[in-house]
Amino acid sequence: MNGSQMESRALAGLAKEFGTPCYIYDEALVRRNAARFTRLSYANRAVHFASMANNNPELLRLLHSLGFAVFVNSSKHLKLALACGFAPEEIIYASTGIRRSDLELIAELGVKVNIDSLGQLKAFGEIAPGRSCGIRLNIDENSQGNVFIGMESRIGLLETEIPEALETAAQHNLALVGTHVYLGTNIISLETMMRGVARTLELSDQLADLAYVDLGGGFPVPDSDVSEFDYKEYDRRITTMFEEYSARRGRDVQLILEPGRALFGDAAVFCTSVLEVKDRPDRRLACVDASATLLPRSLFYGEYHAVEVLGRADEPLYNKPTDVVGSTTYSRDFLAKGGKLPAVREGDVLGFRNAGSYGYSMISQFLGQEAPREVLVSPDGAARLIRGGERSGVIELDGFPWTFEEVAPGEAHLHRVLEVVHVEHSGMQSVEVVQTEGYGRGLFLDGRIQHVADDEYVYSEALVHPAMTLMGGRADRVLVIGAGPGGAVREVLGYPGVDEVVQVEIDTAVLDAAHAHLPHSPVAANAADQRYRLVVADALDYLATSDGPFDLVVNDLSEPFEGSPAADLFGADALRLVRSRLRPGGRYVSWAGSVGPKSWDMARRIVAEVASVFEDVSAYILHTQSYGTVWLNVVGSTMPTDPLALSPARIDEQRATTLTAETRFYDGVTHHHMFHLPKDIRAALAQPTRLRGAIGLAVSMRNAA
Repeated sequence: MNGSQMESRALAGLAKEFGTPCYIYDEALVRRNAARFTRLSYANRAVHFASMANNNPELLRLLHSLGFAVFVNSSKHLKLALACGFAPEEIIYASTGIRRSDLELIAELGVKVNIDSLGQLKAFGEIAPGRSCGIRLNIDENSQGNVFIGMESRIGLLETEIPEALETAAQHNLALVGTHVYLGTNIISLETMMRGVARTLELSDQLADLAYVDLGGGFPVPDSDVSEFDYKEYDRRITTMFEEYSARRGRDVQLILEPGRALFGDAAVFCTSVLEVKDRPDRRLACVDASATLLPRSLFYGEYHAVEVLGRADEPLYNKPTDVVGSTTYSRDFLAKGGKLPAVREGDVLGFRNAGSYGYSMISQFLGQEAPREVLVSPDGAARLIRGGERSGVIELDGFPWTFEEVAPGEAHLHRVLEVVHVEHSGMQSVEVVQTEGYGRGLFLDGRIQHVADDEYVYSEALVHPAMTLMGGRADRVLVIGAGPGGAVREVLGYPGVDEVVQVEIDTAVLDAAHAHLPHSPVAANAADQRYRLVVADALDYLATSDGPFDLVVNDLSEPFEGSPAADLFGADALRLVRSRLRPGGRYVSWAGSVGPKSWDMARRIVAEVASVFEDVSAYILHTQSYGTVWLNVVGSTMPTDPLALSPARIDEQRATTLTAETRFYDGVTHHHMFHLPKDIRAALAQPTRLRGAIGLAVSMRNAA
């Protein structure tokens, strides 16, 4: 992503693929930037990335894999670092005004801390007497005239406070083993930086137990007015300086660096789409689907990123400058001013360079803009989503995205997402594969959980085996509607007496995603079974034209929400069509949904729809924990059957002769447990329910009462 015409077009394509607004990172550039620090010649060194520059968990894990440790200034980022795999000894914590509870956590974990004030030092001594820590210095070398050091700065101990700090440490038996400074930001001059290093080493002489000197960051990001920093010369000079200093101190003093902006700054582009163009006498206004709150440096520092119209770099410039403005009413919402661009058109994608640091990590809720997505392009050119933005069904907590599903009014179930593996919109629904922390990889459709690795067996076994038990474990032909990841099909194929299993799936993107991104999915194994046949079609069309008959129809569709592919398949009309394709005595089984005092409206209506078509209806419960609530399944048939007629032992005997596959959840005891419904659920199902057609079922849980 060096701004060439080809790469500009590639960025435009990625922006359209993943949607705007978005941040797109170039992993090759991140690796190049990281190597500048990990390959320094001075042997006793540690490089801690400043997490406030970029808090994306995927990027933090990438840096960890490259040998980086991490620097944090809050308990939130401390917990984020731990969750990303950094060990406590790989974390440095420093901040003004640390809460006592946070100091206690730091001491408990053994995280390295650099103390910012005399009061903080006293508090840490009271909490952790006998321990070691560093002190953050506010040195008087401020030739660059910035607010990070000197009397203008709020950070660190003044040089005149060092003697008192030594006394306080002695009173609490604390060993002061390190000094920590921050010399500035975007330091262009190597000479300026070296003067600050020299003064820091001079002050460090006052620490008898000195083990490390932490020089912070401040390395610049190349820009139109900032030349490339001479890292080779920096390496030579810092190595010489620390080798000489170590020799003078008679010990191997560790060099610690904390680069932030230098790691990601020039490795990402912020992309946003033009919604409309407004002409003014002296300029044009390009109104985009973003805001300065999503590219905040202009709001915080008055600094504007270089901007271009992606894919149109070679076109002549328009005769008036272009301001880029956000889709808000805030008068200061400018992402760029006076840009020299081609004639911007609606639908163009604009790219803002040098956006990888202090971009996403600084976005604000002010102005109500949804968070952008983040995309990482690997060195081989493959692109993947590494943070999904504030899309439907996702929230962010502690720096991580969490899936969010409202399971009842005012009640939600969440899963922490470690990685977004795959995302696409199939034209029918959003298809996502994510790596959850608790349950492994899972499939989500339109933001709602369908299937996760560690407990999908509960759902799949509970959907198929009770109905098969009621049929004596025997069925010649079975139709499975939906079931993209293949769990229900796998369970049916476990019965060798089944001659044919037909799976009807309208959205092949679900099958493709399961095959490519869910290693535990049985899609490939199912396809290899000669008894299996896949039909890509609308289930209603297939039922209307299929030759039939079937002994069992399994409904494994997603929820029948408005606009979803399943919206028309749970009502009485669809069920009558299903019944017409069943053999006498055949059965239909379907999930019915959550059953709790605040969430059973949909389940009651689905059961009522089944009861309006089939003479015999039995409902049973299961708990797939990743769903967050107890669920209800329903079996319908034209032939009356007592689901509890067989004893648990007899059910197990029947399974032993008809089922060759092992089950982890289902057996005779489980069967009886599932069909013994709790009293409140029995009462809810017994209440009159006004039947409605398919559209009546196509409601959101948020509207269910």
